[in-house]
Amino acid sequence: RELARRREDGFRSVAIVFLHGFSHPAHEQRAAELAREAGFEEVVASHAAVPLPGFVARGDTAVADAYLTPVLRQYVARFASEVRTRFGVADVSFMQSNGGLVDVEGFRGVSGVLSGPAGGVVGLVAAGTADRPRLLIGLDMGGTSTDVSIYAGELPRRFASEMDGIRLQAPMMDIHTIAAGGGSILHFSGGRLQVGPDSAGADPGPACYRRGGPATITDCNLVLGRIQPEFFPKVFGATGAEPLDPAAARARLDEIAAEIRLGGGPEVTTESLAAAFVGVAVARMSNAIRELALRRGQDPARFTLLAFGGAAGQHACEVATALGVREVLLHPLAGVLSAFGIGLAARRHLVRRGIELPLAADGIEAAASALEELGGEARGELLRQGIPATDVALESKVQLRFAGSDTTIEVPWLERDALLGEFESRHRSLYGFHHRGGEVIVASASVEAIERQDRCRGTVPTEEPGSSPARGQARVWEAGEWAESVVLDRRSVLEGGAVAGPSLLVGGGSTGLIASGWTARPSPGGMIELSRESPRHDDAVGGSANVDPMRLEVFNGLFMHVAEQMGVVLQQTASSVNIKERLDFSCALFDRDANLVANAPHMPVHLGSMGASVTAVLAAQGTDIRPGDAFLVNSPYDGGTHLPDITVVSPVFDESGSRIDFFVASRAHHADIGGVTPGSMPPD
Repeated sequence: RELARRREDGFRSVAIVFLHGFSHPAHEQRAAELAREAGFEEVVASHAAVPLPGFVARGDTAVADAYLTPVLRQYVARFASEVRTRFGVADVSFMQSNGGLVDVEGFRGVSGVLSGPAGGVVGLVAAGTADRPRLLIGLDMGGTSTDVSIYAGELPRRFASEMDGIRLQAPMMDIHTIAAGGGSILHFSGGRLQVGPDSAGADPGPACYRRGGPATITDCNLVLGRIQPEFFPKVFGATGAEPLDPAAARARLDEIAAEIRLGGGPEVTTESLAAAFVGVAVARMSNAIRELALRRGQDPARFTLLAFGGAAGQHACEVATALGVREVLLHPLAGVLSAFGIGLAARRHLVRRGIELPLAADGIEAAASALEELGGEARGELLRQGIPATDVALESKVQLRFAGSDTTIEVPWLERDALLGEFESRHRSLYGFHHRGGEVIVASASVEAIERQDRCRGTVPTEEPGSSPARGQARVWEAGEWAESVVLDRRSVLEGGAVAGPSLLVGGGSTGLIASGWTARPSPGGMIELSRESPRHDDAVGGSANVDPMRLEVFNGLFMHVAEQMGVVLQQTASSVNIKERLDFSCALFDRDANLVANAPHMPVHLGSMGASVTAVLAAQGTDIRPGDAFLVNSPYDGGTHLPDITVVSPVFDESGSRIDFFVASRAHHADIGGVTPGSMPPD
């Protein structure tokens, strides 16, 4: 009756989620039948969308899929119809968030949420491993934002995401997006230089686009000589036929310089201000990469940075230097690598099922049975799309976790002892420790069907070498002064000669800066490889103790990054639901006198009083604080919020171990302390 009434009210789509539908789907199946009988056009049952535990995320995913799919299918059907009308028989495929293609009938809303950036990751892997295996960092910097990703031998995926407050349990590329693109608007606010999060977009665009736009990172690159107007297309201004306008870029930056003076700051040149804004953007990008690497238990210094997107090449050397990376790759199709990646992508279909049994005889038998059924389902989907059975490969994996923890680690399906060994290795790499003797649970099993491809991946149309080694001269602002630079057509580098920085590489879709200390050489697949012989310290983080608005935001970002990384480690290593799921914790950084330096955006109620706990430790211990000490505080008289919230205060000493450099502190809710019953939050 209720379904019929809702259908009469005009609803066309329904999502069905029951509490235990993932393991007992019969009731959801019956409800779906009733919904179809009532006339609903789109029916999504949670057990079909996400056959895993996690009621809220499973329900959110079903709702998102039921909401998005009808709209998406209307567009997809119109698009496919128009393509076939124009070109006759056409094979229309769409990119999915998991990095694989799918046909029109199989494309669903929840699988298209991050499909565009996913193409960039596929292109990253294809291009970066065309000549040899590599560990890769993807730096995809466009006009509005920058997407960063990490490839360590397999496509970087996550199965749980939160977007706009909606929890999605769907396989997606693990991509971290930050609001720092070429069009990010520059501000001076609160005594700090800030980049974004707002963007000038394409219209009006940056100031140099001649449409009255604000100062942006693109304007900074133009002022610093990293972009040369004569090598840029003339598509700007009211007529759409004018070149970039360096004077407009300088004028907007000079307005910000005047704001700094009026705010009591120093007199700054246009170039030094532009360099400082670029430093802020570089710090944000490198911090985002460090956080992503930390979540995967990786050291970014071991990786190669592949820069793509129209703006990434202008900052790649600086980001690499900040990360300790020694090799950078510039792709000839950097401006359109995401589209290139979609063109290289294979058909993929991934299916999962919850198991939730110990890794013993019963669990292994259940997983093996599930994998066999899932393999048939995954293979059948690719066969439906017209892929021959001989061109379908299956990858079987299981997700394991320790009993009492809800964090799973995905490993290939192997014999039991090999499974345990791989799980231990990955757990240690990810978290830095391993629970020897802890019971291991098979949380779920998954099978991915992948289309086998014979075409050479990552290759690009052959470029003819340039007729001359240089296209001109330019000045580039580096280390606080102008440096003479040569402007090269990227094709000239393919002749085989090494080119030292500072130099500019101009190509069809992007401009690359070879910074001082870096050397460019041709690389297979039409790429150019930048390398540095010895690490350089980033001089953006040096300087005096005076408050300098030119550096303040860089330091702010570095300190905030430390506090945020503390939170990542705490959440990943915890087994408590309060910490892992409720996120009832906070982390902060204090100087040696217990003054707050930076706190991550965790629980607001914790943050104002945590400094009092650090002060209490100093008052109680005096000079009797040694390397390796940690102090636990929950007293309400010493900054405690309530008894279950325990603060761990840890001193960090200098290399000699004789002087405290700073303190770190973390506060978390412990369910078994405080209150009239265990749990501290009794129902009465």
